[in-house]
Amino acid sequence: MTALWLRIKTLFRRRKLERDLDDELQFHLAALEEKLTEQGMAAEEARYAAQREFGNTTRAKELNRDLWTLPFLETLWQDIQFTLRQLRRNPGFTAAAAVTLALGIGANTAIFSVVNGVLIHPLPFKDSGRLVVIGQRVSYSAANEFSTPDFVAWKQQTFMPIAATTQESFNVGEGNGTEHVPARAVSANFFSLLGVKPIIGRTFLTQEDRPNGGRVVILSYGLWQRDFNGDRGVPGKVLELSGEPFTVIGVLPRNFRNGLEFAAQLWIPLESDPTFTATRNSNDVHWLGVIGRLRKGVAIASARAAMAALAGGLGKEYPQTDVRLGVDVRPLADYIVGPIRPALLMLFAAVGLVLLIACANVANLLLARAATRAKEMAVRIAVGAGRARLVRQLLTESVLLACVGGGFGLIFAFWSLGVLRRLNPGDIPHLKEISIDPAVLVFAAALCVLTGILFGAAPACQASEADLYESLKESRRGSLSSSGRHELSDLLVVSEVALAVLLLIAAGLMVRSFRALETAPLGFNPHRLLVMRLTPSQAERAPAATPASYKRVLAKVRLLPGIGSAAIARDVPLAGGGNPASPFAIAGRPVVSPKESPIARSRWISPDYFRTMGIPVLKGRAFTEEDNSKAPGVVIINGEMARRFWPHRNPIGEQIKPALGARGWCKIVGIVGDVRKYGPEFPIYPTMYYSYLQVPSADIPLIEGSMMLVIRSSLPAKVLMGPVRRTVATIDSGTPVYNVRTMDELVSASMSRPRFDSTLFGIFGLLALVMAVAGIYAVISYSVTRRTHEIGIRMALGAQKGAVLRLVVSHGMILASIGMAAGVVAALGLTRLLSTLLFGVKPTDPVTFIGVSLILAGVAAFASYIPARRAANVDPMVALRHE
Repeated sequence: MTALWLRIKTLFRRRKLERDLDDELQFHLAALEEKLTEQGMAAEEARYAAQREFGNTTRAKELNRDLWTLPFLETLWQDIQFTLRQLRRNPGFTAAAAVTLALGIGANTAIFSVVNGVLIHPLPFKDSGRLVVIGQRVSYSAANEFSTPDFVAWKQQTFMPIAATTQESFNVGEGNGTEHVPARAVSANFFSLLGVKPIIGRTFLTQEDRPNGGRVVILSYGLWQRDFNGDRGVPGKVLELSGEPFTVIGVLPRNFRNGLEFAAQLWIPLESDPTFTATRNSNDVHWLGVIGRLRKGVAIASARAAMAALAGGLGKEYPQTDVRLGVDVRPLADYIVGPIRPALLMLFAAVGLVLLIACANVANLLLARAATRAKEMAVRIAVGAGRARLVRQLLTESVLLACVGGGFGLIFAFWSLGVLRRLNPGDIPHLKEISIDPAVLVFAAALCVLTGILFGAAPACQASEADLYESLKESRRGSLSSSGRHELSDLLVVSEVALAVLLLIAAGLMVRSFRALETAPLGFNPHRLLVMRLTPSQAERAPAATPASYKRVLAKVRLLPGIGSAAIARDVPLAGGGNPASPFAIAGRPVVSPKESPIARSRWISPDYFRTMGIPVLKGRAFTEEDNSKAPGVVIINGEMARRFWPHRNPIGEQIKPALGARGWCKIVGIVGDVRKYGPEFPIYPTMYYSYLQVPSADIPLIEGSMMLVIRSSLPAKVLMGPVRRTVATIDSGTPVYNVRTMDELVSASMSRPRFDSTLFGIFGLLALVMAVAGIYAVISYSVTRRTHEIGIRMALGAQKGAVLRLVVSHGMILASIGMAAGVVAALGLTRLLSTLLFGVKPTDPVTFIGVSLILAGVAAFASYIPARRAANVDPMVALRHE
């Protein structure tokens, strides 16, 4: 009845379309006749020409095509209804396929949402594609930052607008309520160059970006909400920043931090910054990040060439400072996400392999199901269905099945995003704000359709090629499928095993790399070490008062119960920040050109620092309290510096003269072990250690805001925090203690990126392994079912259980072996793409390749053994009666 009713509706709709077509034809024909008659043509000739011309018009063709659209949609709706009934009748098949596809589609959707939010979405700035980061390639600095004189020179000569920014921080509040707030100092044109407008107030004026040009500050959106409750009357209010009054002039938009990933809550003009007054104009202090905006029509390659020429000219003009400096120009988006782009793309490729394996599994399920539907297909062909009609029906089933899996996959993707946020390594921009947005939903929908076509095309083509005569006449115990179907099924198993091997090898390499990082020596003992930052109040920041203030803090902290040792240092390994690097001279050696002068990094520490950190003194001695401002200058160097500049002699007793941070010539009194400042994967740089008690007054601002207190104790950090804060407050209640962490936490944080990558690769590898094993088991199990009658004959003729067992297991192992060989060959070439993500292990690591092959061979044998054992236990009489 339903089919009859559909035919009746179709007939009425077609008749209506034909009537509409006739009316449309008559209208356009009359208009064309009239036009031809006006041109002087006879009435009969005009009618004939109009009919001939109008017969080929686009409108006639469109209306003609409409006659075929309706039946196609009706047929499609019938296919969808039939597919839904089929899926309901086979809940086991539907559930298995839907879960497999949900894992593949959901994982791809989750990773794509991260890729979309981090790599594809433009930055929230006007014409963000034209924003670039300009860096000076300084051989001794990884930051590639500008010195103040260099920035001024570049700003005057460059062909595009540039702005500068640097990290800053201030103490806000009074007494025990003092809080340390991160800030940024920026040039006056910084916000206008980015195209950022405050939601309240204004940005900086040019006259404010000068020494003593006025103390003004812009608030971040978060600080405005937290401390001022969103008060729109905040402009004009005064904040005390490290004892200096600053007038609030504006509030930045909420999403500004999402673009630059700055943690700043306050923004001040660069030139009016009350810190760095003595050192910021030095050519040897590189501390400014520079951003530029390309003019319209200027390619980045042209900008690089122009900047290189400008750098060469400044090198000739200032040979003492700029001759060794290069230049680099790259898009701002690349600067922000460039370090994590390779890892995200590799993860996206890995999760794509998981989806391919899922498709192969579902295709195998469809092939097995197609064998049971051979007679159905034959009947359809017998009653007149063409091959195209069958393929369309089967593809509709595949796509609808993929959509069901995709629906569950979206739920899995939402859950996976929560897991990714918890695993966040900290360097993925605004990961917390990433969600399943419309673009991700479109991707998921397209993925469902493409996936359905991908895994459904081959089974549909196989099923549509059913031999009508053979299918209708076959006995109930005959072969249910063609040999071609078995060959395709075997090929799918080989493919998913190869993909699983490739993914497992990649996961193995990442895990081994992470283990190598975990066990790599850092050069110090991180256990039972507590690290915190101290920033003295304005009263304690005078050049003469700062070292004495730190000395009093150390003296009182060391008296606390449970304290083994304590020290002060400007930046501690893994705790962030950088070490200034500058040229130095070696006594007795000829003065070389500025381009060839030796360079090393500098650290300022207190006595007992090496003992507290667990850094070994290899030769000479450590600092003592006698190494103060009244004693001759001394310096301690690391092993890398000794090997590089004194390769064949003992440098103890040699004298060097650094450009900053020390008073004239300093005598080398000790050599200490090498420390990896940023982590095991970073190189070791030549490093000079100076006593903080000997820092010249002019260079005190260089260290005063960055000193850290390091405590070694057997007590837990929570127990120590209260006494340490109270001790510091007794010396200066305006000195906040903040960023308190154990060194073990810092070590763990430095491993967060490798841990994130290895964890996800490991999860994807396990998914691939499970799916590959399931595929092998399904194919061998189906093969046993299909060959039950044959096995019965073999056993009736005398075949032993062991022979049957070997027969079945060998089939699975042959498929697995071919797949493993293909996967290993592919991995030998493709794992080289992971080389930038690996540490301490080669992309062709034989241990990983052999280990993965053995694991997969073992699980493949197990997956084959289960159905093989069932086959070996078959009763021959039952098997001979098998239908």
